[in-house]
Amino acid sequence: MLKDYLAISSLPFVEKSLDEFLKFVNRINISNVEIVIDMYDEEELNKIKEYDFKVISHAPWYDVNIGHPNERIRKCSIETIKDSIRLCYNIGCELLTVHSGRVSSITYGKRFKVVQRTIESLREIVRYAKNYNVDICLENATKSLEATCDKFDEFMYVLDNVEDLYITLDVGHALTCNEIEKYLNVLNDNRLKNIHIHDNNGSYDEHLAIGDGILKDNIKKILEAYKDRKFFLTIEVSDIKYVEKSLNFLMHAFNHL
Repeated sequence: MLKDYLAISSLPFVEKSLDEFLKFVNRINISNVEIVIDMYDEEELNKIKEYDFKVISHAPWYDVNIGHPNERIRKCSIETIKDSIRLCYNIGCELLTVHSGRVSSITYGKRFKVVQRTIESLREIVRYAKNYNVDICLENATKSLEATCDKFDEFMYVLDNVEDLYITLDVGHALTCNEIEKYLNVLNDNRLKNIHIHDNNGSYDEHLAIGDGILKDNIKKILEAYKDRKFFLTIEVSDIKYVEKSLNFLMHAFNHL
């Protein structure tokens, strides 16, 4: 069944309470949620325990840079991710998605160093997460001057250098990098745990409803892989009105495989 591992991200509910988000997901009969941890305090997160959801989470990424050349900033970013791991444990979440490090106009010439620092940080984060039975997934980045792990080869380089690191494939991000065909190769990778699914027109990370951009040509391949293997398929759109539209598109496509 498509709905077995289909999840809804809390991202478009940024102006709503967690309770409003959970009630919405419950109403549309979905059993899995992805919580953007930055959106809620610890007390509010405990609300999840009142519902019968399978929970996955997304760690903070704004103002967090696990690849920063400044050691104090990098260490602070690692500690922020560790806080998220402990929160995951408290709410029964076993999967946490993280972003790679970023470069800036000042550190652009140190890109390789940022990537190496990202690897070093992820090794520490994965080791720490094992104490809490939380799997860490690395998400590929959207196309940006600041991004690392936007290009497929760099993303795989980091993955291959961190033992027990898993994959969150963001297909919308892959579209902006014009590397969707390469990224879809990870559909057969046993490290794949989660897919962030949303749409755009290839140049900007718009997080449109699925079917409103250029992703439609790849939906069949994604859903066929989902049918054969079990990973989370997370609707991660920018507006609440896109959630049910995306859900209906996916259900129709899945029923016509």
